Amino acid sequence: MDSAGIPASEQFAAETEEAQEAQMRRVMKWWDRQRRRDPLFHPWRPFDHPQLGRVEVGGLLFRHQANQTMPALSRIAKGTYRFTLEHARRRPQVALKDVRVDGVGGSVYRVRARVANRGAFPTHVSNRGRSLSRVRGVRVEFHPAAGVKLLSAEGHADLGHLPGVTGSRTLEWFVAAPKRGEVLCEIKVMGGAGGNVRRKVRR
Repeated sequence: MDSAGIPASEQFAAETEEAQEAQMRRVMKWWDRQRRRDPLFHPWRPFDHPQLGRVEVGGLLFRHQANQTMPALSRIAKGTYRFTLEHARRRPQVALKDVRVDGVGGSVYRVRARVANRGAFPTHVSNRGRSLSRVRGVRVEFHPAAGVKLLSAEGHADLGHLPGVTGSRTLEWFVAAPKRGEVLCEIKVMGGAGGNVRRKVRR
């Protein structure tokens, strides 16, 4: 019926036998105009039923009352393909932004970084995902380089879920570093559905 131009809302609105028959007449007229026809109607033929006796079987095929016909599948497939790609582009995408190192004095440095979700969807993807334990929130791990001492009370942080597009959290750590070595630390972001990011931070 969809292929014949009768949307589902109109199909369900046909509550009387007269309305349903009128819709089926529209379907048959549409089918008669098609050059390439899927089987829509089986001619009636006699059949000996073991319980009912002599009957006739045939008529309209049910699958075309609820589904599109085969010639329409090419158009549907293209639309579904485009939708799937667009949906994938909107996925959560965790990123590490604005990483900055400032010397505080002596051998002490402040490391700042912003963890952001640049996808259109939040990191829990859907409202249902927010309550599922397997859909993990964003976790940040701070790993000082060899010889570097973390002065902040905590290195790792659980940020929970970040909303899409504008969701972000800024973190900072203080470290004491010897003069040797350029690498101060490595920041790892486990973004769950938003992916993982890691970056070595140099002074």
